[in-house]
Amino acid sequence: MNCPNCKNPVLDNSNECEWCGSVLTSANKVYSLILSDAGRQKLGLVKLIKDLVGVNLKEARRIVDSKNSIVFTTEDFSNAEIIKNKLENCGASIVIK
Repeated sequence: MNCPNCKNPVLDNSNECEWCGSVLTSANKVYSLILSDAGRQKLGLVKLIKDLVGVNLKEARRIVDSKNSIVFTTEDFSNAEIIKNKLENCGASIVIK
């Protein structure tokens, strides 16, 4: 996760940015869904990412083919969990950071 003020990385469990000192609330936290492994159903995953994220097929394929790429970012943890479950049902391995 990055600080919304200075954009430097901060620990997920910290309440204050160690770089600029700004107070982080749960509204400030941004959750990134990172694709660690595409699995065996790459074509289905490309189509799902295209629909979920709103990118074209070429960009969705680039996300699937690259290692540890960020698929989606959101400020709502429950939304991140829902999207993670949809991607994992398609065979992908997803990490939320």
